[in-house]
Amino acid sequence: MANPQPGWADRSIRWTTTLSMVVLAGIAAVLSYKHMFILVRRYGETSWTSTLLPVSVDWMIEASSNDVAGRLPEWAA
Repeated sequence: MANPQPGWADRSIRWTTTLSMVVLAGIAAVLSYKHMFILVRRYGETSWTSTLLPVSVDWMIEASSNDVAGRLPEWAA
């Protein structure tokens, strides 16, 4: 017997879950960036350093988590 196609309820759950995760990730990103930006500015860094530092920290965290999980492409290993 073939697997039945997912119904509207399954698709609805998947889309709702995906949308919820995207919204939560966006909120977390904005709050994390704002926190690091204000912290760096408070300690006297220039505006361009304050702008770029939060992004570089987040990218380092992402790269290291991909390396630990073994998901880096061969050229980056």
